[in-house]
Amino acid sequence: MAPLYPEIFFWITAAKNPKDDSSAVWDLKSDLPQGREVISPDLIGHEERLIEDSNTAISKKRTVSNHLVISAIQVNIPIVEGESEEALDRGAWRRPRSSTPDRGGNTVITGHRFAYFPPNNATFYNLGKLRKGDDINVYWNDKIYSYKVSRLFEVESDDITIETDSEISLLTIYTCTPLWTSKRRLVVQANLVKIDSNR
Repeated sequence: MAPLYPEIFFWITAAKNPKDDSSAVWDLKSDLPQGREVISPDLIGHEERLIEDSNTAISKKRTVSNHLVISAIQVNIPIVEGESEEALDRGAWRRPRSSTPDRGGNTVITGHRFAYFPPNNATFYNLGKLRKGDDINVYWNDKIYSYKVSRLFEVESDDITIETDSEISLLTIYTCTPLWTSKRRLVVQANLVKIDSNR
């Protein structure tokens, strides 16, 4: 029964959450293992919130880091920076030699396929369920970059051509495949369609 649980979990959760980003704010605290830093759901989208400081009774503003939201597969994960793949332990890793959404070109993000049980919104377990035309939003430096999936495909694990820069604004997301292995890479590419202010 345990290997079937992730699939059942996905379909039950999908039925509860319609495909739009207003409902893409799930309870990260209940899904992530203890000891992992999480983003409070009421802070998603760089929204500011006043937090009372118990020692000084002074209100402070708190903001959220850059993050990736794929509502179709219930992903809501911080985008982290770093020179080594240890960054994957903190979220979805923007590959250091790739572009960023605000610069155009090919922004490349990778993440774990299965890191916690059950699969949660901090992994790419269900990345293969995306379809052409599905929406992906990247919250980056106070703007929302909206992409539409253009293709899904697989490459060998050592194929770095997916990280090649592009003349168009492109988002490339990849993870390990088949499930439970790291033999190949499952790749999703999406084209930029809109940029909105997040303020």
